[in-house]
Amino acid sequence: MYFPDRVIPMLPERLSNGLCSLRPDEDRYCLAVHIWIDSGGVMKKYKFLRGLMLSRARLTYNIVEEYQGKTPTDENPVSHLIANLYGAYKSLAEERDKRGALNLNLPEYKIIFDSVGNVASISPRAQLESHRLIEAFMIAANVAAADYLLKHKAPGIYRVHETPSAEKMEGLYQLLHMAGYSLAKGAGVTATHFNRVLKKAEGTPEQQLIHTSVLRSQMQAFYSEENLGHFGLSLQKYCHFTSPIRRYSDLIVHRSLVDLISGHKPEKKRNLPEIALHISETERKAMMAERDASDRYKVSYMSKKLGDVFAGTITGLNEYGLFVSLSENGVTGFVPIRNLPGDFYHYDKKQARFHGQRTRRNFTLGQEIVVRVLEANAMTGSLIFAPEAGETTTGPALRPKKKADARHKPKNKGGFKGKRRK
Repeated sequence: MYFPDRVIPMLPERLSNGLCSLRPDEDRYCLAVHIWIDSGGVMKKYKFLRGLMLSRARLTYNIVEEYQGKTPTDENPVSHLIANLYGAYKSLAEERDKRGALNLNLPEYKIIFDSVGNVASISPRAQLESHRLIEAFMIAANVAAADYLLKHKAPGIYRVHETPSAEKMEGLYQLLHMAGYSLAKGAGVTATHFNRVLKKAEGTPEQQLIHTSVLRSQMQAFYSEENLGHFGLSLQKYCHFTSPIRRYSDLIVHRSLVDLISGHKPEKKRNLPEIALHISETERKAMMAERDASDRYKVSYMSKKLGDVFAGTITGLNEYGLFVSLSENGVTGFVPIRNLPGDFYHYDKKQARFHGQRTRRNFTLGQEIVVRVLEANAMTGSLIFAPEAGETTTGPALRPKKKADARHKPKNKGGFKGKRRK
């Protein structure tokens, strides 16, 4: 589990930080795969083998990022290797774009601690090309492993991501319609359809809201003994082969691969469905624990900001109030309906807004807003905001269609439609 202040590995420390951890100039047993791709990133063949790996340098993402675009030098042999990696990565990235993998772009935030363990700051995490490079190679290895298992009808655990359900899509269709976007309906929706919407939202005030809403519409990925494909990656076959210290599913896959490499027929496991269900449930618990820990650290940080004013965006609503995500640090808090100023507000679920009865003032999903921090309780994770008095919210990112006044109905049968602001 990856907490903001520590990592709890799946395996004992002697393995996770020792025998399973790469260290420069130390031999490590491994299960490896050689992959051949063409200039367009299409996998032509692969070969799995057991090996002994000797790492020559400990590289971080930042170090690899610095090599990008630089001319390799003979004085630094590593520079030639990294240049080759970037060349292969560009081909894999081209193939990814062609197959239409979901292309979400959401900011991530890093919690920074001081010397005594208190939260010192929360800042945006750098999004590096080196992150995408490593991910591309990991995905290629995972696809090769899944293909190898399927060809030999060997037992394994697959990573499954299903097509979004009709229930999840319903809310997204409504939100996109209000924002002036359209998305293909029906069972044939693909990640490519989502990507068209995401690209259209690029650089607009509602970009983050659209990306977040698309993410929320996706199904939770899980493990299965059956290969059911991965919707988000637009892949027909996919499993987890890399990072054995993180996931038990990798070890299941490794055992079958080792049997195949050794010329043995992998033993069928009757309890694979139970194992897949168990590790899926355990993963969800770990994710919830990670999220809960992160949220509490964020609230602890905000407890030092009581009375301070921040700019943010309304990212969610329910009948009790609205959720606001702060632009500065991504922290999300709640504005109870009782804190909305100067009026009695009606919750309009269909139009995704709170509407003032007397002032006719609206608080709408996607709207920018200035809030003051009122309460922050790290023990409960409660973070309460209130709209700042005297500050006006900007025009909403989502622009609901105006309804005709029942007392002044237009003569045409189609009814009056309000003009959408561009």
